Amino acid sequence: MRTQQLLAFLSLLFEGIAPALAQADAPAELADRIRSAEEHARVRAANELIKVHAEAIDRLIAILDRPTSPSNEWLNPTTPENLAIRVLGEMRAAKAVPTLIPWLGPPEGGHFIYGDIPPGGSPAGMALAAIGKPAEAPLINVLRRSPKTPAWEHSLAVLQKIEGRAVLLVILKEAVTAEKYPEAKSNLAEALRRLEVGKGSKK
Repeated sequence: MRTQQLLAFLSLLFEGIAPALAQADAPAELADRIRSAEEHARVRAANELIKVHAEAIDRLIAILDRPTSPSNEWLNPTTPENLAIRVLGEMRAAKAVPTLIPWLGPPEGGHFIYGDIPPGGSPAGMALAAIGKPAEAPLINVLRRSPKTPAWEHSLAVLQKIEGRAVLLVILKEAVTAEKYPEAKSNLAEALRRLEVGKGSKK
C-alpha cells in the first residue's frame, strides 16, 4: 500500500517538472542514451538527467518549506512532507540537509500519535542517515545548541548511524577541544558524555 502511495506521490511530483521533461526525452530513454556511440548524445543525455534530478530535489524541498499537514501528523509516513523526506533520503540529496534537520523532532504541537520512536527514528532521521557524510557537520552544529532542543538527541543518534560509535567518539572529542564558545563547548561535552555512557543507539 505504501509503495502505491509513494508511486502516486512521485507521479504528481514529476507532473510538476513536465516542462523540463517536455524539452528532453523521458528519463529512461536518456539513461539508455548514455550508452550512445556519439559523444554529443551521451553528454546531452547526462546533462538532461542532472537537470531533471536537480529540479525534483528543489520541488521536494519546497514541500518541506511550506508544510500543509497538521503538526500532529508529523510521523504519518504518507503525508506529503514525509513522502518528500523519504524520497530525498533515497536520492541522497545533500542539498536537502539544512531543510531536513528541523524535521528531526516533533514540530510545535506535534506528538507521538503513531507510537514512540527511538532517537533518530523519525522519517527525517532516517533520511539524514541515508544521506550520510554531507549531514555530519550540520548535525554536529545542532549538538552545539542546548540539549533541550527537540532535534538535539535525534542528531546525536543519526551521527552514530552515519559514523559508528567509535569514530563519533573521536570526532566529538576533537570538536570539544576545538570549540571556543563555553556554552557550545558544554553542549558538545554533554553529547560526548552521553555517548561514552552508551545512551545513544549503537551501530
